[in-house]
Parts: sequence; C-alpha cells; structure tokens
Amino acid sequence: MGLAALSFGAVATVSTTASAKSYATAGAYSTLKSDATTRNVEATGTNALYTKPGTVKGARIVASKSKVKMLAASKKSADYFRA
Repeated sequence: MGLAALSFGAVATVSTTASAKSYATAGAYSTLKSDATTRNVEATGTNALYTKPGTVKGARIVASKSKVKMLAASKKSADYFRA
C-alpha cells in the first residue's frame, strides 16, 4: 500500500512539471470569390473581434466582447462587417 502511494506521488510530480505553452496555427488562407456585396457579416456578440484567429500567436483584440455585443444589438447597417 505504501509503495503504491509513493509511486502515485512520483507520477503526479513528474506530470505537473511539464508546462510548455503551445499556440494554434492558422490554416491556409484563400481569396473569397463571391461578390463583395454578398459578404456582409452580422456579429453575434459571443466573442471578441481579433486581427487573427484568437488562439493564434500574435492575435490582437480589435473590439472587445462588450463592444461586439453592442454591435450585434444594433439595427444600423453601418454596424455590419464585410468579409
């Protein structure tokens, strides 16, 4: 019983010391082929707006989650985005 507890403690110690931070990588980007007037995007307000995908290294916030939530509630066409 004592040996089992000791080996469990040793495994727990080893597994907690490895903490390397990893980032997601962005996939291949492609040019959108549809007409620009058909690519309006309406915000849902559930996430912030970033310069890159949010989990990619170097992504910076453009609009906070609260700002995007305000844009989602707006009825003005100026508060839509163009993809």
